[in-house]
Amino acid sequence: MTEQDSLIRTALEFPNNRAARLAFARWLDEEGNSDQAALIRLRRSLADMSEDDSRFSPFEKSERKLSLGFREEGVDQCGLPLTWEQSLAVFRRRLRETVVWCGRCGGTLRTPALMPPFAEVGEHSWEPHHRTASERHAVVNRLANARARLLAWNGRWHKEQSDLWSGGRLLAFYPDATHSIGVAQVKSEGYLDAGNIPAWDSWVFVGENPHAEQSAHGSFLLCWVPPAWVNRVGHAIQLNPEKCLQWAADVNTPLTKKLWEAGLLS
Repeated sequence: MTEQDSLIRTALEFPNNRAARLAFARWLDEEGNSDQAALIRLRRSLADMSEDDSRFSPFEKSERKLSLGFREEGVDQCGLPLTWEQSLAVFRRRLRETVVWCGRCGGTLRTPALMPPFAEVGEHSWEPHHRTASERHAVVNRLANARARLLAWNGRWHKEQSDLWSGGRLLAFYPDATHSIGVAQVKSEGYLDAGNIPAWDSWVFVGENPHAEQSAHGSFLLCWVPPAWVNRVGHAIQLNPEKCLQWAADVNTPLTKKLWEAGLLS
């Protein structure tokens, strides 16, 4: 793992850790990415001060200006501004880890050690409504990092992705669009739960679509569907009237366009 990968991973896993974000900003300064570093520092400063602080208004104005300038160059993850190159590096690493993990663990793809903090046995594992984008990013980031540590501890890290990629697909799940009717759970034979939520071992990345026609399709979770589950999940998608489940290759968003360009969708 490169120094950049390590800094981003820590900053994403602990979004409220001031030192982690500032360490990444210092590294960006050293690499000549001063605007990105300045935006991170401004956001960190705003998080530490109240609106009554005399510095709040000018800091907020500067933050908005930098954010607008950065919007075309990248995306936010847990409030951390990342270039598309950095975001794709995170995605590529997470996808490889997920492919390897799901290829080895088998079963229901719901490893207890990776269970999200709000999940309960027999209940929905996402609680999709009333959660902000930042909360969703934080949950998936923590899960992804925990999965990476389990891979390292279990010696599963060195398997080549190409050996496991063939036949699997990326699924997009829209948590704000789901209805709990249970049909998808039956058709997918348990990969999806009663609320259409994919098994958490397969979670890779949270994406946003600022151009979505409906707000329910503005935020989505990308998940890895191993080859053995593809046909079953495909049947579930066909019987999903609210369209909260789609193959990622059929989704048109800034993120999926970048994934196509990077050869990560097919």
